[in-house]
Amino acid sequence: SLCLAPGPGRLVLQKAMVDNKKDAIIAKLAKAHGRSVYTETANLMQKETVKGLWDKAWFSIVTGKQAMYSGLVQFHQARVCKAEKTIGQEIARLQLAREHLIKSEPLLVQGGQGGAQKWVDLCDTALQEAKRDNEFIYFEKIPSAEELVPIEGAAVVKPSPLPDQFLAGQASLFGSLAALDSTAKKAECVIS
Repeated sequence: SLCLAPGPGRLVLQKAMVDNKKDAIIAKLAKAHGRSVYTETANLMQKETVKGLWDKAWFSIVTGKQAMYSGLVQFHQARVCKAEKTIGQEIARLQLAREHLIKSEPLLVQGGQGGAQKWVDLCDTALQEAKRDNEFIYFEKIPSAEELVPIEGAAVVKPSPLPDQFLAGQASLFGSLAALDSTAKKAECVIS
């Protein structure tokens, strides 16, 4: 189900970005969607029982998207910091965003996806402006990544549980089929 979960969350995030929602909202949506979903998916894809089922390009895509959404979280949170005039935190978040986005670029391209170069360019421009402002006006200390306040995610799309039986009172279509291997564990079976 994790393979299907990114779709609706991505659409909500893209809609928020197209509608120019507040940067704090976009950061929370990107955190909930990207970092949570793709991190968990990448971890599950590395399990030995299913690792051989995936083409290597899939893992590159998931890891690249994980890094890209981490970068988007930091980029939009940096814009919140700019609005709040906390320039030191803005610079730290932009540097972190740039690192994540640069890391995502080759992974996404390797997986056949579009890269994140547009976001890297936006980060570079904002970072240069923030550094210039800090050097001439604010003189704020730039915190390390560990000192930054974590961003809470906002889960908008949640999977709904499936019922045990879809049509109440109807006989199961697959109930009369014999299992091929009665000793097989459910976690090891893959239904396509």
